Amino acid sequence: MSAKQEHDNQTDGSEVPRKVWISASLSLVLLVIWSLVPLLLPDLDTFVWNSISLIGVALTIVAIGIAFLIFRKQDRDSAQAQTQTNGKLDKISDQMRKFTDRAAQTPLSSIEERYQEDEESHGEEDDEHVIESAKGSTRVVDGKKGTVLQQEDVPLYVIGDLATAWRDMPDQSGRWTVSNLVDAWRADGQGNNPWYVTFESTNGDQRVWRLYRGGKSKRTPTARDVTPDMMAQ
Repeated sequence: MSAKQEHDNQTDGSEVPRKVWISASLSLVLLVIWSLVPLLLPDLDTFVWNSISLIGVALTIVAIGIAFLIFRKQDRDSAQAQTQTNGKLDKISDQMRKFTDRAAQTPLSSIEERYQEDEESHGEEDDEHVIESAKGSTRVVDGKKGTVLQQEDVPLYVIGDLATAWRDMPDQSGRWTVSNLVDAWRADGQGNNPWYVTFESTNGDQRVWRLYRGGKSKRTPTARDVTPDMMAQ
């Protein structure tokens, strides 16, 4: 945030109290004037009742004005906070896109190549069907258009297949729970395209697993942590 924006924010923050004090001061001046006028008027009762009515109206107007100023201040603060939040989310989304893009550029192993040549399985666990019905967003990775699913939208069978493959991977350590899952991306199309599943540990370390499901051949799913290869690029 620039110095000018900070100055503007400070100005906006002090604007409401200043206007409130001005309104209160004017109200006090009016009350003093109305308290002195009866000394100069013979019909005191009529003046008192008229004064009470006018003071009530004046106080109502002041209260409405103060409420309006507070509402405008809150509305500006809310809009500013939303803009900052959207900016942070866009930055995170761009970082994740670049992260997945690097993972997709990692060369396939010989086992992964055989899985890539397979056809997608069909039925209730059809990846393409699930992606079409999910509330995912489009992300272009390594020149391929695909769909990214956030943690709550990632199919359970994808997580289950990853867990099955993870047990067969050598030298795996640490706890990568579902709460650590960030998102999962898969290229569009009917082929046995892999899932790129991203996790983030509590200390901020990100890991990407490339998961190939069994496909039409019903083979055991296979997965590989491509993060080390990404770091070497």
